[in-house]
Amino acid sequence: MTGYALKSRAGVVPGGRCRGRAPGIVAALSLAAATPGALPQTPGSSDWGYYGGDALGQRFSSLDQINRGNVARLAPAWTYRTGELGAGFASAGKLTFEATPVLAFGRLYLETATNVVIALDPESGRERWRFDPHIDRARRYAQASARGVSVWAASEPADGVCRRRIFAGTLDARLLALDADTGRPCSDFGAGGEVDLTRGLRIRDAGAFLVTSPPAVFGKGRDPCVRRAERRAALGLRPAARLRITPRCGRLEPRAGAEHGRRQFLGGDVGRP
Repeated sequence: MTGYALKSRAGVVPGGRCRGRAPGIVAALSLAAATPGALPQTPGSSDWGYYGGDALGQRFSSLDQINRGNVARLAPAWTYRTGELGAGFASAGKLTFEATPVLAFGRLYLETATNVVIALDPESGRERWRFDPHIDRARRYAQASARGVSVWAASEPADGVCRRRIFAGTLDARLLALDADTGRPCSDFGAGGEVDLTRGLRIRDAGAFLVTSPPAVFGKGRDPCVRRAERRAALGLRPAARLRITPRCGRLEPRAGAEHGRRQFLGGDVGRP
């Protein structure tokens, strides 16, 4: 992953972007890194606080610091390597890097295909923390990818551990909740910071029952956390891409991971718009 800065006659303008699918993230990271006051932003106030740019997944940025007139002057400012090359991973041949980083709380958050969650300094690219959930690398997974993480903050003022959280799904069907500041599991969420999404289900092929999309967070504060595909369906939106829908999709409370019920889905692909 490479961060970019805008080059001028006087040198390099502070700022950067993350090479990804969404062109709007170019301006988002440049402006955020150049403006110290913008660093401790919440997902809603960040220009790219969600996998899809905003809560509706529109992938649009109104920032114009980088435009057609100066985009040719972009130059690498930093490069970060995750270190995941597939060593000892049975599905290494399917390994990809598809994550769209999100910018929130003064950090850049991303996830590797093997579900290692990483927080970077958006201005320097320096690693702040990383968390490895230790998925079963001997298992053969139907896919080996992760599109990113979701971030959440308590709506009411709060201090202490896990007042701001990172949610991520795993290839072995777990939902993780991590402290956004330290990367440590939130012990009050599920069992030791994770929820087993296979609980109560009969899984025919464990390698095909996986999570590759970022979880979605409904509303603020205590509202439940659900899969992105269900969120778009609830809003009456068609899927933005071809997504695999698991047989059931659960809704969980962001603080405790308590289940709020499950909705039955038909298996298969939902198709393209």
